[in-house]
Amino acid sequence: MLSEKLRDSLRKGTAISGCTISLNAPELVEICGIGGFDFVFLDAEHGPLSEREVQTMVMAADAVGMASLVRVPANDPRVILRFMDVGASGIFVPDIESKEEAEKAIRAVKYVPLGERGLSSTRAAWYGQKMGLGEYTKYANEKSVVICQIESKKGVEKAEEILSLDLLDGVLIGTTDLSNSLGKAGQRDNPEVNQAVAHVIEKARAARKAYGAVVRPGESPRLYLSQGYGIILGSGNSFFAGAAKQFLKEFKAGPQA
Repeated sequence: MLSEKLRDSLRKGTAISGCTISLNAPELVEICGIGGFDFVFLDAEHGPLSEREVQTMVMAADAVGMASLVRVPANDPRVILRFMDVGASGIFVPDIESKEEAEKAIRAVKYVPLGERGLSSTRAAWYGQKMGLGEYTKYANEKSVVICQIESKKGVEKAEEILSLDLLDGVLIGTTDLSNSLGKAGQRDNPEVNQAVAHVIEKARAARKAYGAVVRPGESPRLYLSQGYGIILGSGNSFFAGAAKQFLKEFKAGPQA
């Protein structure tokens, strides 16, 4: 369901932590919430998650008092509507390259007068039981979260325009796709890639908007916090892989002397 504090935290400049999950695993969502993450990042772009599976995982997040943000597979109002109506707190929209594309995503999330989202007594609206639909639309417009991903050369060039939108809550800088767009596939530490990232950060700071990134394996989130990142993501797959690798390393080392 909509989070009481997530959007407020982004607007106040309070850093938030999230864990990416791309598999249909509601139990992992519960573990993230119990562990203390601010939100779960449900990846329906690079993962096989359907609307039904996302709904179950959103319900798991709700049960442990954690916000849920869905990375939608496309910037399509019909797609965004279906993921928002299952009760997600908001969305990440991939590959935004213009102010117009960002506005399109915002309109798909927000109700009239801020947007064009269709209204019904869905799970997102507590099936019409908690409050009237008129009251709900105002509440949803206030609390729903929209974060755009800038992950291409064109997106970087248009960063200032994208970040000028008041209803945009922040940007996620996708360094992997960005490196590919710049002809430096996989070279996330390439000087040209770093320069593009720095440009987006500069524009985000000027617009007083949160900017985020995925913490890479072996890195500490403290590094990103020290650079002013407000949206700090860890990969659920990397957490599992890293812990499993360490376990097997110690197992193969044999008994303690």
